[in-house]
Amino acid sequence: MRWLELKIPPLIVVIGFALMMFGAYWLLPAANFVMPAQPYFSLFAAGVGILAVVSGFLAFRRSGTTVDPMSPDKASSVVRSGIYRITRNPMYLGMLLILTAWSLYLANALSILLLAGFVGYMTQFQTKAEERILRSKFGKDYEELLSSVRRWI
Repeated sequence: MRWLELKIPPLIVVIGFALMMFGAYWLLPAANFVMPAQPYFSLFAAGVGILAVVSGFLAFRRSGTTVDPMSPDKASSVVRSGIYRITRNPMYLGMLLILTAWSLYLANALSILLLAGFVGYMTQFQTKAEERILRSKFGKDYEELLSSVRRWI
């Protein structure tokens, strides 16, 4: 299944999973549930997610490296500052948190389970490919990042 690596832009993957979540909400109302303070939890997760995406984007910009997830071979440096001290993939983590916010807003058990599908897809077809390319490009410098910072959190 390597042919799927780096083929679908992460934003399209997010939109696809968001649509599947809405489909689960609409087609399987029996999986809907009531959650106290639902809008507050949803807004909080969305806010943290947006903050993670923006922080990762700005760190890449400050370092002068590409933010294009489809072309990790164009990276010009290994970023270790800011949010990259906590997670190697803050933009993907932020996207996961935004999807989490959406699933909490929908309050549908199946939409929450789809979050695992997003993590699995992104890990298998995006981050592992990026890591392989960056490891070959930056060698020991990137290996040190891999051993000191987690992929997601």
